[in-house]
Amino acid sequence: MFQKNRIGPALLAGGVILALLGVFRGEAEAVFEKAASLCLQCIGIG
Repeated sequence: MFQKNRIGPALLAGGVILALLGVFRGEAEAVFEKAASLCLQCIGIG
C-alpha cells in the first residue's frame, strides 16, 4: 500500500521529468513565442 509521504516526491519527480522532456523537444520556445505574441496583441502592437 502507498504511504502518503511517497506520493508527493513521486509526483514531483514525474513533473520534473516531463518538464525536461518538453524543454529538450523545444516546446518551451514555442510557448514563449506564443505568449509574447499574445501580449503584444493585447496592447495593440502585434
